[in-house]
Order: sequence, then C-alpha cells, then structure tokens
Amino acid sequence: MLAYHPSQRYSTAQALQHPFMQPWVSAGKPLLPANVVFTVSRDLFEKYSNTQQKINSMVAQMDAAELKQLNN
Repeated sequence: MLAYHPSQRYSTAQALQHPFMQPWVSAGKPLLPANVVFTVSRDLFEKYSNTQQKINSMVAQMDAAELKQLNN
C-alpha cells in the first residue's frame, strides 16, 4: 500500500459527506465506525476511479485490436 501524507486524509465530517456514505448517514447508520472513517485516505476513492478508467481504456484497446484482425 502506498504511503500518504496525513494532510491527504479526510476528516470524519468530510468522509460522511461523501456520496458513498450518504445512504447510511441518512438512515442514521454510518457505514463505518468514525475511527475507521477518519483514517480513510482520499486515494481510496481516487483508486476506484483510476481503476475504472484503466479497465475502460484496456477494453477499448482490445476492441481496436480485434477490429484490425477482422479487417485484415
């Protein structure tokens, strides 16, 4: 796991505002205990987005390669 600077951490209040947390907050049941939420790095949310982008680009590359083979 990559090390991160403490300034990259969300505060509990910021983490509870995140869209992933909203359904549980509105039901009065936070998804994670506050001490866990407090230590969540912003990287956690960015890694998910970056992984999705990588998957999408790899699929596009594979599709392009298959189209080339079909056209030859």
